[in-house]
Amino acid sequence: MAKKKAEDGAPMWVVTYGDMMSLLLCFFIMLAALANFDNPNPKLAAALESIREALGMTGQSGKLADPSWDFQSMLRKLETIVKTHRLKHLGQADAKGVEGKQFTIRQIRDGAEITLGGPITFSRSSAELQPAAEALVEQLAGTLAGHLNKIEVRGHATPEPLPPDSPYRDPMDLSVARARSVADVLIAGGINPRTIRIVGVGSNEPVVRQAYVQDRMAANRRVEVVVRESVISEFEGEPISAEVFESTPTSTP
Repeated sequence: MAKKKAEDGAPMWVVTYGDMMSLLLCFFIMLAALANFDNPNPKLAAALESIREALGMTGQSGKLADPSWDFQSMLRKLETIVKTHRLKHLGQADAKGVEGKQFTIRQIRDGAEITLGGPITFSRSSAELQPAAEALVEQLAGTLAGHLNKIEVRGHATPEPLPPDSPYRDPMDLSVARARSVADVLIAGGINPRTIRIVGVGSNEPVVRQAYVQDRMAANRRVEVVVRESVISEFEGEPISAEVFESTPTSTP
């Protein structure tokens, strides 16, 4: 019996398989194009960060590292610090009559805002950090050290009159001193002083309005640490050559 001649070309199932793989590839390319990488899922970001730490990698690796992803990684670490600190001081943080949590972190349009407030942050009419708040600021400094992101430290105070022997002239002066106290701890923890901007708000931005008793006033004694996504190099001007000064006319007295 004569043997059948083998057919030329690949089997038909190979063609079907190739078409299916091409369609799947296009599908995943479409998903990647529609994905929102600017605002990643927090749980996914935390999982990826854990994998990086397990592999001994910090931030994003590769030749084309994305600075915004590095900031998201830093933000996850800051959130962990604040949450852990709130759990340790849960009984103190939820002071009677004070609305909201004393240590909070929230993501804003151009960065992250960390709020330290309440009676366990500053005493009445004082700019000295309490030990619990100082420990939190030291942890924040450990996470932020080495980064060149702009940091704005905003101090707040209550409108109540200061004691006669107070070293501060008014609530505005006190709010600046509170911001400086936090900034000093950040700098001592390794933060580049050039990244820090100190702002005093006085009593102009209360979180609890119509606060007439001390428990409610305590929420307004606070400092906000705003970590921007922008870095200090974005705020540096162009160097001026000596020729500019030589060509600039000087006025005579």
